[in-house]
Formats: sequence, structure tokens, C-alpha cells
Amino acid sequence: MKSSISPSSHGRTSLGFTLMELLAVITIIAILASIAFVINSGVRKKAERVQCCENLKSLHMALRSYLIDHKHWPQVNPEFGSQEESYWQQWAERLSDYALPDKVWMCPTHKRVTKDEFLRYSSYHPMTFDRKSIMTPHRWGNMPWVLEIGDNHGNGPLLIMADGRIQASESFEKPFTTLEKR
Repeated sequence: MKSSISPSSHGRTSLGFTLMELLAVITIIAILASIAFVINSGVRKKAERVQCCENLKSLHMALRSYLIDHKHWPQVNPEFGSQEESYWQQWAERLSDYALPDKVWMCPTHKRVTKDEFLRYSSYHPMTFDRKSIMTPHRWGNMPWVLEIGDNHGNGPLLIMADGRIQASESFEKPFTTLEKR
């Protein structure tokens, strides 16, 4: 005599996922994706800040080289301050002998963060010192050589000082000497 009980009523054998299992897998994937996004965002921000610091160091080296070669700080016509493109072209021309690529003048964060047309030529502003001697920019010990326009990285715009030290302007203090504690 044959049993009238079907095999599926004894033990449940299913080849698919239940709705709960499917929701659990989707939730886990969503959590992992959000964690990866946050980590990737933090890594990108740090990489952009590092590239910005490298740009400042390149500008600093070009300015230092100009200072050594010409025995004075590079001069730009202050009348062009209102004509932004001409002003930045003057700086680029003054430092053209030092093979600075155009991308050095623009912070990578600037491209992503700001939509401001005012900052399309450069993210950095070299300071204007007088032409008296090679020591003039060093006499202003607490004056940065180049500053970042805008707070693209948080903690204030970045500055590069005469000694090559980079700091955020929020922490801008007088420079330390070798006799002071760091």
C-alpha cells in the first residue's frame, strides 16, 4: 500500500531563499557598502590634502630658488590685483624657469569643493615682499610665503612658512626656533 503523504510535507526542501534571508543579505551588503564609502571618502580627503601640501612645497622650492638666483623676492605688479588672470600669469611667468606644471597652482580639493569662479586660476597666493635683499622674506619670520585661498581641508587654509613648514592658518603662531621646544 502506498503512502498518500507527499515528500514535501515531511521535511521542507527548498532551493531558494526565504524573504527573511534575502533581507538579511541585502542589509549586510548595504552596511558594508556604506562603511566602504566612508573609508574611501576619508582616504580621498587625506590624499587631496597630501597633494595640496606637495603643491605648496613645489611653490616654496621655486620661490626659494628664485630668491637664491636673483638675490630678491619675485615681484608682481600690484595693479593687476583686480585683474586676476593677469596677476596669476605674472606669478607663473616669474617662476617659469623652475618648471612648475600648471596643476601645482591648483589644490585638488578646490576642484571638488568650490564652484567659485574667483578661484579658477590658482588655489594659492604667494606673498608680496619687497625687493631689498635676499633676506627680506626671512625677516618676516612669522609671515607665510604662500597661503592657500579658502579652507579646503578644514582647520583653516594651509600656509607654508620660510622654513618649509606647512601648517593650517587656524594654528598660525610665531615660528619656533631651534632653541624653543617643538
